[in-house]
Amino acid sequence: MKTPAKEPRGYGFAIGLLIGSCVGAGLAMWLAPRARAEIRASATASARRFRQRASDQYRQISTAADEAVGEIARTGQNVRDDIAAAVAGK
Repeated sequence: MKTPAKEPRGYGFAIGLLIGSCVGAGLAMWLAPRARAEIRASATASARRFRQRASDQYRQISTAADEAVGEIARTGQNVRDDIAAAVAGK
């Protein structure tokens, strides 16, 4: 019985791996600055939108609180006036 001899492997896989690594590294260096700038711009825009929404919410809550305090003050004054009128009427 004859065992088939193994054919020697060439360096094709290693060369392909080396070329692929070089191409990948080159693409990463070419695209990374742009991606970094895009991420920074996106984060800055998100922070601005968040700040604007927070400011709008603060204004809305502040206005609602002012209106509520004003309504409570008017109600308190009306109660005071009613009590004063009732005491004066006796």
